[in-house]
This record gives sequence, structure tokens and C-alpha cells, in this order.
Amino acid sequence: MSGPVPDTSRRSPQEVRERVAALPDPELPVIGLGDLGVVGSVAPGADGVLEVEITPTYLGCPALPEITAAVRDVLVACGHPAGRVRQVLTPPWTTDRITPEGRRRLAEHGIAPPVSPAPGARPGPGRPG
Repeated sequence: MSGPVPDTSRRSPQEVRERVAALPDPELPVIGLGDLGVVGSVAPGADGVLEVEITPTYLGCPALPEITAAVRDVLVACGHPAGRVRQVLTPPWTTDRITPEGRRRLAEHGIAPPVSPAPGARPGPGRPG
């Protein structure tokens, strides 16, 4: 079994971000990781090695190993074989991170994630009244 053929030219962090963002979510393949809002920073770390930050949709997400492997495959294919995938848990993921395009795609498949604040929610600390 062979994986993606590595591209010998090194792609920019922006190109890596675009490719990672386009990866389908393993549990909801109708939406890419970027539109789901799990892709954070894609930038060189302090040592110059490219790092991709991902924020799982919830702690213990069973798709995380598959997502991490797919992101590593992108890093290798983009000429960053030593690249790293970092999990970022703070701030935690919320449905506010889903892009408008992501919401549209989810709605097409009968999925309506909550919006923040929820319609009809009463004002509270930190919420405009």
C-alpha cells in the first residue's frame, strides 16, 4: 500500500493551509476541515519546522487520529516531511468556528449546528442585551 507521492518542491504555509482546509472531515465528509473550523495556524515553529494546529470539535474526538494522519500526509506531499500536527485545546472549538460555506453545506445535508448565542437566549454576563 502506498501513500501520496511526495512533491519534491516545498509548498508555502498558505498552500499547505489550503490543502489541509480542503480535507474532508472523516465523520462529516460533506464539509472540509477548514469550513468546519478545526484548522488553526499553519506556520513555522520556533525551530523553522512547519506546524499545523488543529482544534478537535470535542475532547476525545474519535476521528482525531485519522485527521492527524491526513494532515501529516499533506505535509509530506507538500515537501514538509518533518512537519508537525499540534492539537490545540484552548480556546475550545465551538460551532461559531464553522464558516458560512460550511453551514450551507451542512444545511444541504439536514444538519443545523447551533449559532451563538442561541436564538431566544437571554442576555447574560458577557452577552450584549
